[in-house]
Amino acid sequence: MRSAAGRVWDFIKVLTLFGVVAFVSAYLADYAGEEYSGTARVIDGDSLEVGGQEIRLFGIDAPEFSQDCQSSTKTGTFSCGREALKHLKRLIGGRVVHCDGWEMDKFQRLLATCKAGDVLLNERMVRDGWAVAYGDYAGLEFEAMQAKRGLWAGEFKLPAQWRTDRREAHSPSLFRSLKFW
Repeated sequence: MRSAAGRVWDFIKVLTLFGVVAFVSAYLADYAGEEYSGTARVIDGDSLEVGGQEIRLFGIDAPEFSQDCQSSTKTGTFSCGREALKHLKRLIGGRVVHCDGWEMDKFQRLLATCKAGDVLLNERMVRDGWAVAYGDYAGLEFEAMQAKRGLWAGEFKLPAQWRTDRREAHSPSLFRSLKFW
């Protein structure tokens, strides 16, 4: 028969084990995937809303809605941001969209991979040339570039560079800031 001290020690070990299991479960719950399915509202070439959740397509970067690109004939520009949005809408084609994600970006959008029917949206936007690889899909980007599909048919700034240039153009210059001193 175990002593009282031995039983107390066994009880402490069991409580510690339960505590560790609870902690690990809570930690892993933060990394559990979230799934959203339903009718999609396309926001731009790499963002949509499904089931009330704004979603950013993981691993890709599409032109911003107001971004212009050089046409393939180099005779002018076209709204490549709007074309990317239209292409994503065509890929969805009114079908139910299923998205699986596991983390939020800085704007509280779920980063997810999504599909409409058997079309993998993230992958197809890059393959069709209407988005660039942003951490994933580099092989598909190279394929689109070689085939001059979508954006690659003309000239364009990478969406991240376009956003940076736009922020800098709209930020006050040092000279304008100094005059308020």
